Amino acid sequence: MNIEEYTRVFEKMEVENGLFKLRTKDGIFFWDIARYTIFNHVYRKFINLDDSYDTKHRKNFKEYLIISKNLINDIKYLRKSREKEYLFYINSRTVLDGKYIDLVSHDLLSRLEEHSFIIESFPIKTGFYSNSGLRLIKRFNKLIHLTQKEPVSQKVDRIIKTTFSINVSLNNLVTQIINDFRIEKSYYRNLLIRLGSTKVFFIHNGVQKALIAAANDLNIKTIELQHGAINEFHPLYHYPSTIIKEIPSYIIIPDFFLTFSDYWNKATNYPAKTKIPIGNSHYYNKSIMDLKEKSGVTFISANIYQTKIEEYIDFILEHCPTVHLNLKLHPNQLNNKDRILRKYTNSNNVSVYYNEITVSELLKKTQIVVLISSTVAYEAIQTGSRVVIIKDADSYFLKDLFTHPSVYLIEQPDDLLRLELKEPVNTTYFEKFDEHLFQYFK
Repeated sequence: MNIEEYTRVFEKMEVENGLFKLRTKDGIFFWDIARYTIFNHVYRKFINLDDSYDTKHRKNFKEYLIISKNLINDIKYLRKSREKEYLFYINSRTVLDGKYIDLVSHDLLSRLEEHSFIIESFPIKTGFYSNSGLRLIKRFNKLIHLTQKEPVSQKVDRIIKTTFSINVSLNNLVTQIINDFRIEKSYYRNLLIRLGSTKVFFIHNGVQKALIAAANDLNIKTIELQHGAINEFHPLYHYPSTIIKEIPSYIIIPDFFLTFSDYWNKATNYPAKTKIPIGNSHYYNKSIMDLKEKSGVTFISANIYQTKIEEYIDFILEHCPTVHLNLKLHPNQLNNKDRILRKYTNSNNVSVYYNEITVSELLKKTQIVVLISSTVAYEAIQTGSRVVIIKDADSYFLKDLFTHPSVYLIEQPDDLLRLELKEPVNTTYFEKFDEHLFQYFK
């Protein structure tokens, strides 16, 4: 069962069993809050993939020390941040001109920063608020509630077993998600009251349901910024059609969803009240680039794909030793970066990048991009590169690209040697940032 088939069965299961209407002991509609995590957890278990990367966190003294140090900085930032009209929740994982920035929110934030309270979710020092207090509260709360039971999860366990014929025990997972939601909602509510904000801008780095819920309670407008590829297989952005005929109270969604282009508005059943294709200056590229100026092959990785990606890189190094290869790591590979660098340090034909260079810069000199599943596929097509998709369970997230003339599907490393390359065809997935639409949010 691939991701497409799994999604159909999953959506049928949640509708027929009324999962959206299930409540916790204290009356919280939990399914919409936990749905994204459960969807991925069950899928990876169903296809026998290790799911530990989703739930494993480092729990050591050094980490608590770092959070404590950040807490001091957060207190200082909070004291000097009174009466901020906007709250921005960002993820500055890209280095541009020597500075960490969030490429998704940069267009808006660069114009509104003076009047904004900024929460930085990427683990770096940017001088912004790092939510260290919230992180400490959640950690301590988790220790206190280690044995807590969430009865509603047992019902879901039985439904999943009936539907997919697999045994799951979601109690710990659901308990953690619901406890975190309660804490986050109270925390953000108090923060928003203190700041007197009238609008919240955020990216879904993780699941920001509590932030939306807190803002909704205070009648504060919520504006989500699209942060990557979205489609019918992404449970944060696709709901069963029968659920969203009217926006029910048990779904927590933003008032506005700002997308890269109208293409993405049509790609999902996401019931945000208003969808606006505002565009993005960084991802936008007006014209196809000349292939004569491009050379080499770029591999796009992520923590869960690294092993397979290395198999393909090692094959090319053995069979095509003169071809130059770039390996672009994902921000979630920080802990493995040094190991990967050591492996290829003696190879003159492999350049490994973490965040020293942006994907856009790499695409300027790349003829072929090889990946499993990534938003980079859309960027590459728009900039005139060819895209090779390694087919596996996750590659179906890019199913809408399978028939694109610039895309090639392969299943094993030696397929790379048999590619019959054609002239690439440019398609626009990212529009230029619209200044006129921006004025609507000032």
